Amino acid sequence: MTLQRIFPEYYEPTGKALEDLWHDAIIVLDTSVLLDFYEYAPSAREQAFASLRAIQERLWMPYQVALEYQRNRITIILREYKKSENMTASFTKILDNLASTTHKKIHVESTALMEALETTRQLITQELQLLKPITERDLGADPIEEALTTIFDGRVGPAYDHNRLEAIYKEGKSRYAKRNAPGFMDAEGKDMKPEPNRYGDFVVWHQVLDKAKDDARPILLVTNDTKEDWWIRYDDKPIFPQPYLRSEMRSFSGQEIWLYTWTDFLKPLEIHLGVSVAPPVHEEAKRIEDQQDSYLSNLSQSEFLEQVNSLAKALEDRRLEHQLALSYSERPLQRSGNPSLADQGNAIMQRMKALEHACEVYYQHIAPRIESITDEMSKRDLPAKQSIVEAGERLRMVVGARGDIASAYRDYIDTLRSGVTDIGG
Repeated sequence: MTLQRIFPEYYEPTGKALEDLWHDAIIVLDTSVLLDFYEYAPSAREQAFASLRAIQERLWMPYQVALEYQRNRITIILREYKKSENMTASFTKILDNLASTTHKKIHVESTALMEALETTRQLITQELQLLKPITERDLGADPIEEALTTIFDGRVGPAYDHNRLEAIYKEGKSRYAKRNAPGFMDAEGKDMKPEPNRYGDFVVWHQVLDKAKDDARPILLVTNDTKEDWWIRYDDKPIFPQPYLRSEMRSFSGQEIWLYTWTDFLKPLEIHLGVSVAPPVHEEAKRIEDQQDSYLSNLSQSEFLEQVNSLAKALEDRRLEHQLALSYSERPLQRSGNPSLADQGNAIMQRMKALEHACEVYYQHIAPRIESITDEMSKRDLPAKQSIVEAGERLRMVVGARGDIASAYRDYIDTLRSGVTDIGG
């Protein structure tokens, strides 16, 4: 007998076994995956839901997952709304500080500069609104809840009665004492949950076990809970499902189970089921997986600079979208004479020209001052020294290289970074 036959829980399914698993399995998304959709940019979120609709017949939601989603979604909505508002407020503060610097430190009276700053403020505000995962409208009506309600219609498992839950809590207490997966991490450390909430993962596990046995089908469990009560971890990353879980699933139901994080689930979803997953969905999944779990208002200066870099990337992506729309519409318009399309193309051109002009005027008046700050701060031993010097070097490189929308965006974002550093230093 081979080692794989003796210890199958330690071997990753491959080849035909993996194909069969993807062909037959019930797909379960846990609460962490559902709640992460509140952090997605709206367009990417809709694309993610489109992929889920393509596998709707394969999806199933344990009752405990649905319960925890409903209990937590309002808190998540308010948290994401606050983060979005803080981001907008932070950029407003930067622009206000730069305008103040113009008057108080440079002693320049420039109507053109003030107009450029105001134009830039409006453009950035518009871009932030497009990138917001949660808006004021979502505080009253929840489009994510509506979408998930439709996708999982008729696909939510039954609740356990009081006696069954009490038995699970009792079993969970015994297992957690031995650190048997899953869920024991919810009874340890600074994030320890109270009784009986700490047994939520264990209730989910029982419901998944029951579903596999009742339907005689394997399970693909997708979770963004990457703690060691679900995963073997290495270098602070989940690398393999806890073998105990796979062994228990097999002995209880005779079925196989395999775990994915949402990020790692998307590529095999395309490969094995032929489901199209848009690139922004992959990008958002990776971004959320990598981001730190902290509020923007509590970020250190270096962490805030990382947020600025992230927004710069998003703005650059949107610039490319606009540029494509412009190049697509400009030539055919003159031939087709479509008024509505022509108006749209003209609006895009005017918007980009306004931003280019704003950056040009802004640079004429502000760049010399920022270079001066960079030179001065490079001589001082301050925490922000390196960031300021690097920002200044970027400015020196791009100050003479304007001439298109791309460079205008880069100039402005680099200046924002320097503005953040100036405030922090």
